[in-house]
Amino acid sequence: MAGRLRSAKINEFSLGEAFSKVIKGLRHEINGVIVEIESRKNPTVEEMKGMFKSSLEAVVGSVEKVMSSVSDQLAAERNVREEEERNREERFRGIEKNGGKERRMRELEKRKLEEKIEKIEQKEEERMEIIRSIEERMLNMEGEVKKERMEVARMADVIKERLQNAEKGEKERKRMEADFREHKAKMEEKEMNEIEKEFFRQEILKAKESEKEMEKKMGAAMEQVKILDLDFGKVMERKEVIEKAAIELIQENIKLSDRQEWKWNIRRSRVYILGKATKEKEFEGRKIFTVPILIRCSCAGDKESLERIIRNAGIRVSFHWPTEMLEYVKGIRGRVEGMGHGGGEEFVRVRAVREEGELFLRADVRRKEGGRFRWIGDWKCPPLDREMWDVAEDILKPYCWSADVGNRN
Repeated sequence: MAGRLRSAKINEFSLGEAFSKVIKGLRHEINGVIVEIESRKNPTVEEMKGMFKSSLEAVVGSVEKVMSSVSDQLAAERNVREEEERNREERFRGIEKNGGKERRMRELEKRKLEEKIEKIEQKEEERMEIIRSIEERMLNMEGEVKKERMEVARMADVIKERLQNAEKGEKERKRMEADFREHKAKMEEKEMNEIEKEFFRQEILKAKESEKEMEKKMGAAMEQVKILDLDFGKVMERKEVIEKAAIELIQENIKLSDRQEWKWNIRRSRVYILGKATKEKEFEGRKIFTVPILIRCSCAGDKESLERIIRNAGIRVSFHWPTEMLEYVKGIRGRVEGMGHGGGEEFVRVRAVREEGELFLRADVRRKEGGRFRWIGDWKCPPLDREMWDVAEDILKPYCWSADVGNRN
């Protein structure tokens, strides 16, 4: 391409050379006409016209050749530019086609990053507000302590004055010293109580903050669908291959009435592989090669819609508990069984629900031969910090529960 551009390009030197040839030719023709006129004696007008005409025609022919050459080179340049422009447009279209998906993914990641930054800033503002509140309380406490000390100093002055003016001697002095020690002990006890109260209040604030962090994890889990027992037919290790095969396997079983909603929803979701490779296992009397699949939806509403579509396709779905919640969920099951439920006759279900903006862990039971689930109780999310569980009075105490179990969904 570079060689063609160089061969087709017109520069000042080539144009100057061409026109120089035209001028030389014109001078040559003029000199030739002059010599011919001088060589003839008394040439007629017609003869002179003929000589000038032939000379001018030769010059015009030279100019036409130069102009034709320039025109051809300009046309070649235009063709090269048009071809280069077409190639550039084709490359841009290819880049735009291949980069569209990556750009959308980057925009989605950017939005999520901005949301995380906003949440961190909000959390930092809340912490600064707590610090300001603590500082204000400490200033108030310092003021009260200062007043108490002033009172002690005043009492010391009074005692000193009484001792100096006492008529009862040693007995009165001892009584006043005892009063002073008692007042001082009460003041120190009051100071310690205030410090203990402030420490206890801060511990409560930390526990509530840790509970909010656990609720955030649960909120994210409520936007996910976990898919089990998909049969991939063979061992697969590359996650991108597993992801593509999983979407195809699910889509094959989606009902026609749900196909459009499935495609729209899965485009807005992220797919994760919960394992390094597919593994062989027994399922319903046959061997399958499977690995758990996790689909993270854009919101809880999309998750409910996607879960309904996948269940209608006959595919097994489950709830993906955060690792920090597994021990607590196990404890809830144990508490429900301690109430006389579960065992060999009943199935115990623990699930996350949100009512009026609050998140609860709800325990239901159902007889194994069938029937409706019956509500047992609701638990609030525990703190994310596991150490706080041990200092709580009864971490597994239900938020509300029914001794006479009724229906509740």
